[in-house]
Amino acid sequence: LSSTNMAAAVGALDEAIKEYLLFRGYTYTLKTFEQERKEDKDKGLRALRYVDTITQCISRSDYNSLQVVWTQLNKQFIGRLNQEGQSMATKIETNILKLYLINATRQNKPDEVKAFFEKNSGTLQNRKEWKDWFALPFTKNPEENTVFKMYYSKEWYDTFTVTLHNFFSTLLALIPGPALLKFEQEHQKIQAIETENHLLHDQLASTKTSLAEAEATIQSLEATIQSLEARLTQTVANAAKKKSSSILITSSKTSSSKKQNLSSLQQPASGGDSSGPSVSPLKEMKPVSIEQGTSIRTLSTDAREDTPSGNNSELSEPLSPESSGATPFLPIDHTVYSEHVAPVTQCRFAPSATKVASCDQKGVVRIWNPTSRSTFSIIDTKSTVLSFDWVTQDGDNLLLLGGNDGVVKLYNVSSPSQPIWDVCTPDPKFQRILCVAASSTHFVISAANGGASHTLPSGQLHLSSGGVYMFDLKTRKMKNTVLATPQPIAATNCLALNHNSNLLVTGGVDGILRLFDVQQNKALPLFTVKAHNLDVMDVQFSWDETSIYSVGRDGTFRCWSIYQSGQKMAEYGGSSPLTWPPDSWHTFPDAPVGRLFAFGKFGSEDKYVLTCAPQEAAIYQLDSVLTKVMSMGGYSGPVTCVDWHSGRSSSLCVSGSADCSVRVVNLLKNKDNNTT
Repeated sequence: LSSTNMAAAVGALDEAIKEYLLFRGYTYTLKTFEQERKEDKDKGLRALRYVDTITQCISRSDYNSLQVVWTQLNKQFIGRLNQEGQSMATKIETNILKLYLINATRQNKPDEVKAFFEKNSGTLQNRKEWKDWFALPFTKNPEENTVFKMYYSKEWYDTFTVTLHNFFSTLLALIPGPALLKFEQEHQKIQAIETENHLLHDQLASTKTSLAEAEATIQSLEATIQSLEARLTQTVANAAKKKSSSILITSSKTSSSKKQNLSSLQQPASGGDSSGPSVSPLKEMKPVSIEQGTSIRTLSTDAREDTPSGNNSELSEPLSPESSGATPFLPIDHTVYSEHVAPVTQCRFAPSATKVASCDQKGVVRIWNPTSRSTFSIIDTKSTVLSFDWVTQDGDNLLLLGGNDGVVKLYNVSSPSQPIWDVCTPDPKFQRILCVAASSTHFVISAANGGASHTLPSGQLHLSSGGVYMFDLKTRKMKNTVLATPQPIAATNCLALNHNSNLLVTGGVDGILRLFDVQQNKALPLFTVKAHNLDVMDVQFSWDETSIYSVGRDGTFRCWSIYQSGQKMAEYGGSSPLTWPPDSWHTFPDAPVGRLFAFGKFGSEDKYVLTCAPQEAAIYQLDSVLTKVMSMGGYSGPVTCVDWHSGRSSSLCVSGSADCSVRVVNLLKNKDNNTT
């Protein structure tokens, strides 16, 4: 309390005490209290009172009273001081006791001096400053002794009195006031709390009102959005129908014209010889034959009408359907993300598709919004990022990165300045993290060394050996070592987990697929199959997880049955448009391999795959043949990675390119599509 507030509080408290004493009938105490109150002009504690009390005890040689006063001071005030203050108090106490002994000696009270030493000998005999004072009772004329002479002088007494007064003045300024004087502070605090409480109640009522209004607005907006979506869908569908009708009418007219021209060509000229051989301008289409008794089907893409050489219409049109009839997808949005300054190597949607993570060859990972193209955060690793994957927990915020330093790092993309933790590969020989796949509880990595096992015709070197390891996401301890083959272990280029992370499929540089049951913690695979002549570049489970699809460096795209121990179900071979890697990509010998194809599924029958291709990403319908249904072009370089997130009625496709751009297309399923 300030001096003004202290005086006001003391006055109010004094009146309350007088009222209490009068109520209890303590008239003598009330009279004494009134008398002392009149003498107290400072309305508080005074250092002079304590000095007078101590000097009076000393002058009366009343050691017991002196001890009681000092003990009370030590309990209430001195004990609250810091170490330096308590050291000063000890020196003050020593001089008070010495002054007591000198005064008793002057008053010729040897019994008091003797009683003092008998009572305190156990406490004082080990203290250096009292060593010579035990001789005081036996010293004649102590005022002439060099040890005691100073304490008999008036100068020392006056100096000590001033020191004692200053000590108590400082002490009383530092100590808190008595508890009774805090009632005014407490009263003010209670008033402030009550005022704040009223304000909070008012704010709560206002917030509830605003919340109710906001909920009503949200409901209104949701209804408006649903209405707009329905109108947009209907408008786009009607536009597609009109476009399809105009194309069909033009096609019909062209067909009729061709038939008339064909008839005129087949009829002989007037007066000419009609016995000569007839020439048909149409080439006969021969079906592909399949050997009887084989369980393997060799499938090819559907026949296309030849186009003039040099026609590059797909590059000028970023989105172009491939059918003259109704298309299976209606593009409703197309955005381009151009923040990368190096070729894009990988791109992946977060589990709920609210974010996209894309990486380039300089090791810069960018997290961005697929709709607004705004960048959430940037992870600059200053090294090559060979692989990454989202962790399916914590609201699309956790991202695992694997590089060429043998370390897997977990980042929170909301604050990516430092990784949350990192894990090293168990084998120091394997420093390149070629692939990483994560679930909500664990993650799997493929690590390889930097040596070359063989050289492809293209000149690119392949890693010779490696290992596949599974770690617990929470404890970061290794749960399982998946031995791909007996020694030496072939390096694993790619791997994938199924939806519940019970099954793991890997594809190696030896062209072999291996399927593992990771829950049973078995090193031996459920089955192995020689899938491709060259190494496997990407592998994924099908949408229903009954089969596995793989793409090889030789360009083949194949399907393998899980339940029939890896039996080949289909092959999209020599005429397959799945060309990987593009020739220009060989100029980057350490180029990471991202996701080369991704599945989209609408309904129980329609099955589609998004693939990489030179200067475009293409969507094919998977049936007895690969039917190209849409091209997503506009690139000036090869497409290196893709991903597809399917929703109930619409889906998002993302594709990254060596031209440093990433494109996102929002597709709406055309319910009126009749294409098979």
